[in-house]
Amino acid sequence: MIVAVCTAAFSGLYSSQWGERIERRAAHPIAFQIRHLLGMDPKIDPRLKVYAFDDSTLKYVDEEDLTLKQWADTLESFIKANPKAVIIPKLFGTPSGREYAKHFEKRIQQLPFPVITAAVLTHDASRAPLRMEQDFSDLESLAAAGKFQETLQSLTLPKASDLNPIGPHPTIEKAFSHVGHINYYDDFFFETFVRVNEKKALPAAPLLLADTLYFDDGDLYADGTEIPTDSRGRVLINMGDPSKYYERIYALKSVIKRASQGEQVTTLPDNSVVLLLFMFSPNVDMTQSPFGPIPEGLVLNAFVNSVLTKQWVRFLPMGVFWVAVFCLIGGALGLYFQGSQFWITLAAGTFSIFVAGCAAFSYGSIHTPWFFSGLGLLTTGATVFLEKYRLIDKKTRRVRAALDGLVPQRQLLEIIKQPLAELTKPSEHVTTIMFIDVIGFYLTAETQAPANVFLSLKDLLSRLTNTIHSFDGIVDKTTGDGMLCFFGYDYVTGKVDPEHANKALACAIEIQRTSLELNLKAHENHKALFPLRIGLNTGNVFIGDLGNSQRMDFTIIGHAINFAKRLESACEDYCVMLGASTYDLISLEPEGVGIKKKMLQIKHYQELIEGYEVDPLAQLQEQRQAALSAYWNFAHKAQHSPRWEVPESVRIEAITKTHGKGRVVNFSLGGMAIELDQYLARGVILEFHIESQSPELIEQLKKIGLPSLVGEIRWGRPKSNGLYLHGIALQNLTEDQSKEIQRILRSTVTSTTLRKTG
Repeated sequence: MIVAVCTAAFSGLYSSQWGERIERRAAHPIAFQIRHLLGMDPKIDPRLKVYAFDDSTLKYVDEEDLTLKQWADTLESFIKANPKAVIIPKLFGTPSGREYAKHFEKRIQQLPFPVITAAVLTHDASRAPLRMEQDFSDLESLAAAGKFQETLQSLTLPKASDLNPIGPHPTIEKAFSHVGHINYYDDFFFETFVRVNEKKALPAAPLLLADTLYFDDGDLYADGTEIPTDSRGRVLINMGDPSKYYERIYALKSVIKRASQGEQVTTLPDNSVVLLLFMFSPNVDMTQSPFGPIPEGLVLNAFVNSVLTKQWVRFLPMGVFWVAVFCLIGGALGLYFQGSQFWITLAAGTFSIFVAGCAAFSYGSIHTPWFFSGLGLLTTGATVFLEKYRLIDKKTRRVRAALDGLVPQRQLLEIIKQPLAELTKPSEHVTTIMFIDVIGFYLTAETQAPANVFLSLKDLLSRLTNTIHSFDGIVDKTTGDGMLCFFGYDYVTGKVDPEHANKALACAIEIQRTSLELNLKAHENHKALFPLRIGLNTGNVFIGDLGNSQRMDFTIIGHAINFAKRLESACEDYCVMLGASTYDLISLEPEGVGIKKKMLQIKHYQELIEGYEVDPLAQLQEQRQAALSAYWNFAHKAQHSPRWEVPESVRIEAITKTHGKGRVVNFSLGGMAIELDQYLARGVILEFHIESQSPELIEQLKKIGLPSLVGEIRWGRPKSNGLYLHGIALQNLTEDQSKEIQRILRSTVTSTTLRKTG
C-alpha cells in the first residue's frame, strides 16, 4: 500500500505544475551548474550577432525607443552584410514617429532579409488582433507538410486559449511578414506554438528562422530536424553560463551611429542572424534561470542559438514511467534489505540516479526525471523501510509480550527475527508436554496472608521457569497454581529436538528435587509450602498463534495436553507421572530414581491406561516424608479421624472386579487402606466387596444395603514385599452408612487384636 501511494504521489507530482516548479527550482540549477563545471555548456553559434539597446544606446538616442525612420535606417545598414534574418523581440504596438509609417513599411518590405518581430497574447480584446495569414500560423498547412497526415488533435500542443494575439501597429503591420510570440512564463520553458484557435497558432519568434517548419507524426520539425518538446509542446531552454552570452553582446549605439551616417555594417559572418535586444535599465525584464536572475533577452538569445546549432535539450521518453519504476525499486529495497545494507544501497542508488541524470544532461543534453526518480527511490525506500521496522518493532513487542519469560532469552532474541507469518502459522509436531500442579494451593492460601502467598507462588513459578528454560523447554502458560510447558519444538528453526522426552524427564526430576529442598527450608522459616505433581506425555500437538490483531497468544492445543493433565492428576506428591508414549522414548537412566508402572483411570476410557510413576526422591524418603508431614500440618490436612489397623491374623479381603483381591490393612471413618498386587494411580475408581472369615461381616453389610463398595484411590505407595498400598476414599455413602461400616469392621476384629493407629 505504501509503495502504491508513494508511486502514485510522485508520478502525479512529477506530471503536475507543482512538480515542474519544484524541478525548476531544485533540479535545473544543479544540472545546469554541473554541466557548466564540466565545461559542457552548449557552444554559441558564431553566426549569431547580438546588439543590445543598452544604457549607452539610451543615452545616445535620448529616447527609450527609436523612431520608425531610425529603425528603417538601422535595418538598412545590415543590407551589405546580408544576414539570414534580423530578430527584433519588440511589439511595435505604439511606434514612435508614426507619420513615417508608409515609408517605413515600404523600406522594410524592400529589405533582402526577413525581419522577425514579436507578438504577444493577451486577454485584452479591445485591440485589433494580429492577422495570421502566413503558412507558419496555419496548423493544417504545418500538419500536411509532413510524411504523415496529422489530425489537429494529435499535435503535441496545448488546447486553444482565449487569448488575443497582438502584433505590430496596424499602420505598419504589413511591413513584417514574420511575426512570432515571445510569451515567456519564467519557467525556463518556451512554448513552440501558442494555439489561438483550433486551426491557428502563433509560433515562437526564433522558430521563424527555419526555412521549413512542419509537424510529422505528432512531432515538430525545423529544417528537417526534430525539435524535442515536452508533453505540452515546450522546449527547455538550452543555456550555458550567462557570462559567455554577455561577452558576445554589443551596444546597438554603434550600428545606429553608423546608420545615421549612411554607413553599412560589414563585420557580420556569412548567413548570420542578428538579434536586437532591449536591455537598458530600468526597462530590462529580469527572469529566473538555473544560473540565477538574468534578463529575459538572454533566454531568447539561447533559444535562437539552439535553432542555429540544433543543440536542443531532449527529453527522456516516458519520464513518469521511470519515476514510477524507481519508486517501486525503492519499495523493493525497503522491503527486502536490512539495516546498514539497506541504507548503503539506498544511498548508492540515489547517488547513481543523480550521477546518471547529470551525466546524461551534461554529455548528451538529455533531460531525465532524475530528481523525482531519486527522490521517489529515496522516499519510498525509506518510508517502506521505516514502516517495515515499525511493524517489526510492533511484532517484536507483541512477540516479546507473548513469549517473554516463556522461552529462554537467547531463543526469544532469535524468535523475534523470524517473519511473523512463519512464526504464527500453525504447525503440527510431536513434543513432550509437561503439566505441573501446585498441590492444595487454595488450602495453603487460606492459612497465609494473600500477599505472602502470591509472592511465594511468584517466586516458585520464576524458579520453575528458569529450570524449564535450562532444559530447552517452553512455558506455554501459567494456570494460577500450575504450569503447562512443552519440550522439543524450536520456534526459531521450526524443528523438533529428538531428545525432548529425555530433557523433559530430566527437567521434571530437577524440579521435584529442588521443590523438596525449597519446601523443607520454607518449613523451617514458617513460610508457605508448595509440593508439586508433574505429568509428562508425548504426542502430536498444534503449535501456533491463537491471538488476534491486538494480542498474540502462542500456544499448543491437542489431546496430548489433556492427557498430560490427567497424568498429573494421577501422580503422587513429589513424583512425575509418564504416559506410555513418553516412557517408550526415555533412554536416560537418572540416578536415585524409582520407576513403577501404574494403572490410570482416564476420563472417556473404559479400560485403565498404563502410566509410569517416576519417584525422584526414591533415595530421599525420610526428607520426603518430613516435607509431606510439614505440608499436612501446614495446610491442616493431618488425619483427624481415628484409623484402625487390621492385623494379618484377622484377614479382611477386598475382592475387586478388575484388579483381583487385596487385603484391608486399616480403616477409618469413610476410608480404608487396601494392599493390592497392582499399582493403581490416584483417581482410579475401585468397585469391590468385602470378604472375611466371619460370615457375620458379609451379612451385616447386606443388611444395610452395601454388599459392594465403591472407592476412589487417593494415594498409593509401594511396599517392600512387592505389593502396593492404596488409600481409598469410599464414595456415595451417607454419614450414617460410613459410621455403620466402621462399626461392622470394628466388631469383626476381636477386641484383643484391634489396635487404634490414628
